[in-house]
Amino acid sequence: MDQSIVFKAVEDSLGKGGCIAMFPEGGSHDNSDLLPFKAGIAMMTFGTIVKTGQVPVIIPSGLKYFKRDEFRSRVVVEFGRPYKPTIKMVEMYKQGDKRKAISLMLKDLEERMREVVMTAPSVNELQAIFMARNLYLPKDLSGFTDEQENEIYQRFSKGYNAMKDEPELQQLVEAITSYRQMLTLFNITDDQVALF
Repeated sequence: MDQSIVFKAVEDSLGKGGCIAMFPEGGSHDNSDLLPFKAGIAMMTFGTIVKTGQVPVIIPSGLKYFKRDEFRSRVVVEFGRPYKPTIKMVEMYKQGDKRKAISLMLKDLEERMREVVMTAPSVNELQAIFMARNLYLPKDLSGFTDEQENEIYQRFSKGYNAMKDEPELQQLVEAITSYRQMLTLFNITDDQVALF
């Protein structure tokens, strides 16, 4: 598919100091981890720099749904550290080593995105992280700001990914998975357990 018209429009807008939203994975999904990034975001960024001299600033953003299966559930949008490709990458791109420049930029962007999204190796593990988080947090979060609540969620994800090979954590994931299955079997939610 020829994307040249889209690329030109984006480069023109960014070159004039405009702002656009991009999904570097190429679409939305409900996977437990990021999909491989498409080259388009890097190509449009480098294209803008080469054609206009303007260096776009990329703000990695992550969406976190609190009850993703519920219509109109709360969502937090977390913004990461601003990013610009390095001068070395830009020079590499200009001198014809476009693949390497794009690859380096996508690697950097993925690292930045991982700072603002919650990921796990599998859906089961991601659901275990969500359940552990729900079991750990107090039911009344009115004393927490959205930023504090979001930071707690991020800590669960980061902690899990750092310690996922530890036997104790694997046992905990199995126990939480068993608990989730029992809730499904009895057709109740975790919030309803205390009522029985």
